[in-house]
Amino acid sequence: MSAPESRGRGRELAFRVVPTVLAVLMGVGIWSWWTSRAAEEAAEAGRGVNQRAFEAAYVERGEPIPADGPREGYWGSRLGAKQPDTDAGWRESQVSVPGLVEIAANGTQELPCGGCETLLISGGSVGFGAYASSEDATWFAALQRRLVDAGAPVRVVVFAAGAWKAEQEAIAIRRALPHERPARVLMMTGLNDLTNGYTAADRFGTEAKGLDGEALPVWAHAGDWEARVEGFTRVVADLAAATNASGAELVAVLQPGLFSKEPRSALEDELLTLSARPWGTIDGLAAAYDALAEATTALDGVTVIDCRAPFQGEAATTFADLWHFADHGHRKLADCVADGLAGR
Repeated sequence: MSAPESRGRGRELAFRVVPTVLAVLMGVGIWSWWTSRAAEEAAEAGRGVNQRAFEAAYVERGEPIPADGPREGYWGSRLGAKQPDTDAGWRESQVSVPGLVEIAANGTQELPCGGCETLLISGGSVGFGAYASSEDATWFAALQRRLVDAGAPVRVVVFAAGAWKAEQEAIAIRRALPHERPARVLMMTGLNDLTNGYTAADRFGTEAKGLDGEALPVWAHAGDWEARVEGFTRVVADLAAATNASGAELVAVLQPGLFSKEPRSALEDELLTLSARPWGTIDGLAAAYDALAEATTALDGVTVIDCRAPFQGEAATTFADLWHFADHGHRKLADCVADGLAGR
C-alpha cells in the first residue's frame, strides 16, 4: 500500500469510528490505535470516561440514561464514513434513523415549518447536534420550540459536520444561501478553529511533519493561538459581507467549552486533564478563546451571542468531553441562543 493510500485509509477510519469525540481521542492518542495495542487500550479507557460522563449527566440529575446513547451513537457509530466534499473536504453522509438522525444526501438536516422564515445553521459537531439523545433533544430543536413560543417560528436547516472549522462552515453557508434564502444564518462555532489541525491553516486530519520529517499525530498542535484567532475572525468578517448582501443576518454563537465551566465534577476534571494533553496546559486555549470572543464581537455586520459558559454554577456533570454534552446541555444552550436572539 502506498503512503498516500495508507494515510487516506487511516483518515477515513478515524472519521468513521470517532467523528465527534475529538477531545477524549486527542487526550488518549487514538490517532494510532489501529497499529498499536497500547494506544488501543488507552483509547478504550478514554472512551470509557466519555461514556461514563455522558451517562452521569442523566444519573446525577435523576433522569434515566437514554437506552440508545447519543443519537449519532457512541463515537459516531450510526453516522458511518464522512462523505468526501470537493470544497469543504467532507460532510456528513446520508443517514436515516427515525427519531434520532435524519441527514439528506447533501449533508443537511431539516426541521420543517410551513410558510416560516428559514434559519440556516452551520458548525462542527456541536452545531450538528452531537450527544443529544434524539433529534427532538438537540439544541436546534429546542431553539425552534423556543422561537415558536415567542411567536417567531422558523424552519431550521442545519448544514454542519464533525470537526469542521469556520472556513468549512463558510463554504457550506455560501453553498446554501442561494436556494435556502434564510432570514438568519447562525454559526455554532469557535472551538474547532482553536483546537483542530496542526496550524491555523490546517483542517482536522491534515498531515503535518515535525522538524525531523516524521509525521505528527492528528492531535498535534503548533500553539499558534494568535494566528488561529486572526484566521477565524477574517473568515467570519468575509462571510458577514456575503450573508448581509444576500439579505440575511449573520449570527455567530460562541459555543460552550468544558474549560469554561465552574464548578466541574470529578469526571469533568478527568476529561479536562485528558483534553489538555496536546497543549500541556489548558490556559493557552482559554486565553485564546477570550481573545477570539473579543475580536469577533468587534466585527461589523455580525451579531455575536456568547454561549461559552451557559452551565455556570452547576456542580453536576454536563460535558462528555471538551466540546460535547447531553440533553441538559442542549436545553441550556438553546436557552442561551434564544435569549441572545431576543436581545436579552
